[in-house]
Amino acid sequence: MRRKIFFLLIIGMFLSLLVFAACDKNSNTTEKKVYKPSITVEGNVKSEEIVRALLEKYFKHYMENTVPIEERLKDFRIDRIDIKEESPNGIYFTVSFSVKPSISNSDWMAGNGVIKENGWMEKKFWFVRVKKEGNTYIMEGWGTGP
Repeated sequence: MRRKIFFLLIIGMFLSLLVFAACDKNSNTTEKKVYKPSITVEGNVKSEEIVRALLEKYFKHYMENTVPIEERLKDFRIDRIDIKEESPNGIYFTVSFSVKPSISNSDWMAGNGVIKENGWMEKKFWFVRVKKEGNTYIMEGWGTGP
C-alpha cells in the first residue's frame, strides 16, 4: 500500500511540474500585435498617393484610445516620401516623419530621430515595404535599415 501511495505521489508531482511549466511558458508569450494597414485601390493611382494613405492610416491608428498609452500618438507629420522601387508585387519606399507621443517615455522615442523640447520626435526615418495582393496594398514591414 505504501508503494502505491509513494508511486501516486511521484506521478502527481511530475504532472504538477508539467502543468506548471506549460502555464509558465504560455504566460511569457505575450507578443505585441503589429498593426499592418491595408487599402484597396481601384483604377490608376500613383504609388506616392497609395503609400501616403497607408502611412496616414498607420499613424492615425496609433492616435486611438484603444492603443496602449506607451504606443499612442498625439500627432504626426509625414515630412518626405521617396519611392525606391515599384513592382507588380508592391512598393518599396523611404519616409521621413515626425511624431508627438502621448507620453515622454514612449516606444516612439526608440530608434532614430531627434527629441525636441516641445514633445515632438523629429527626423525619424524608415524603410517601408508594401505588398500588393490584387488591388489591395498592405504595409508589411518597416524599420531603420533595408
